[in-house]
Amino acid sequence: MNDIGWLSLHAIYAVLVVVAAAGICLNALLLLTTALTTSLRSAAHILIGCCALFDTLHEFIPSLGRSAGVVCAFCIGIDRMLYMFDVAAYDRMKKKHMLAANIIQRLKRIRRLLQYHFLSIALFCLWTVFLMIANWTPRQQICTMLAPFHGDSRVLWWNTISGIYIITSLFYSVAWQTVKWRGGLNHSFLSTGVVFFIQFAGIE
Repeated sequence: MNDIGWLSLHAIYAVLVVVAAAGICLNALLLLTTALTTSLRSAAHILIGCCALFDTLHEFIPSLGRSAGVVCAFCIGIDRMLYMFDVAAYDRMKKKHMLAANIIQRLKRIRRLLQYHFLSIALFCLWTVFLMIANWTPRQQICTMLAPFHGDSRVLWWNTISGIYIITSLFYSVAWQTVKWRGGLNHSFLSTGVVFFIQFAGIE
C-alpha cells in the first residue's frame, strides 16, 4: 500500500473513532436521562435506555453488544405492537385520576414484561457465547465483529441476527399500520422507530 493509501486508511479510522466517541457520549446521555426522568418508566422507555447501554457495550465487545441490542430492539417491537393493540385500556390507565389498583396492576405488568424481555436478551447472549466457543480454532485474523465466530458458527449467528431483524421489521410494520389506522403518531412510537432504524443500519 502506498503513502496515499495509508493516509486514507488513517483518515477513515480517525472518522470512525470520532463517530464511536460521539455515539458513546450520546448513548450515555440517553441512558442517564432514562434513569433520572420519572416519567420514563414504561417498558418501552426502559428498553430504549437498555438499547443505549448495549450500543455502548458494542464499542467494546462488538458481538455481545450487537446481540443484546438486536434482541432489545426486537423486545421493543413486541412491546409497541402490544401497546397498539391494547391502546384503549392503556390510555384509560394513563388518566390523571387513576385508581391505586390500576397503578399497581400497571407496575406489575411492566415488571413482568421486563422480566421476559431481559430473559430473552440474556438467553440470546448466552447463545452468542456458545457459538463463539463451539467452533473456536486458534488463528491470526483481522479484528472484526464476526472474528470470534469460526466455521459454521459465523453463518449461524449472522443468519439468526438477520432473522431477528426481519421479524422485528414485521412487528414495527404491524404497529405502524395500526397507528395509521387509528390516526396519528405519538412520540413513544417515533422514538422506538428511530431506535430500530439505528440498530438495523448499524449506526453505533
